[in-house]
Amino acid sequence: MGKYQASSDDELLVRLQKGDDAAFTEIYNRYCEMLFAIAYNRVKEVPAAQDIVQDLFTSLWLNRNKIVLRSLKNYLATAIKYLSLAYLRKADRVDTFCNETTKMPATTSTIEYDLHYKYLLQLLQEETNQLPEKCRLIFKYSREDSMTVAEIADQLQISPRTVETQIYKALRHLRKSFKSKMAHFFCWL
Repeated sequence: MGKYQASSDDELLVRLQKGDDAAFTEIYNRYCEMLFAIAYNRVKEVPAAQDIVQDLFTSLWLNRNKIVLRSLKNYLATAIKYLSLAYLRKADRVDTFCNETTKMPATTSTIEYDLHYKYLLQLLQEETNQLPEKCRLIFKYSREDSMTVAEIADQLQISPRTVETQIYKALRHLRKSFKSKMAHFFCWL
């Protein structure tokens, strides 16, 4: 049983804002499956849905000191929808979903969300630019151009295994960098 399993969302938010990683873990455990289902329902790709959920939780942690919410569940559900739509826009697949309602509930601040999202994108861009050239190119093909492993291998005339390895290396670097950045933020708490 988790340390804060019986805690309310409001209690978890207060603890999260203080940098309590156990509260963050409880939020993750409580909402990860729901958010993955929402993302997968929109993007129809397991790896993409997993990445979108990871991006959301990374943003939540990085911006924990700035968060002012009425409903954690509504915020997370809305944020995952917007991140999924951003992914689809990049892949030129958003037309399929035009008829869906994607309005943000009144309990969530559009400006707050935009600031979190822009900050996360800026940080991701900075870290991606630090990757070795080949790794960066493959990662950008994969994430920004939404190319499959086979398409990237074909484009660059390399083996699919090499593409997978480079994507893995890029993700490992980004996760390590984000952890490092989070450790830096702890110094300022």
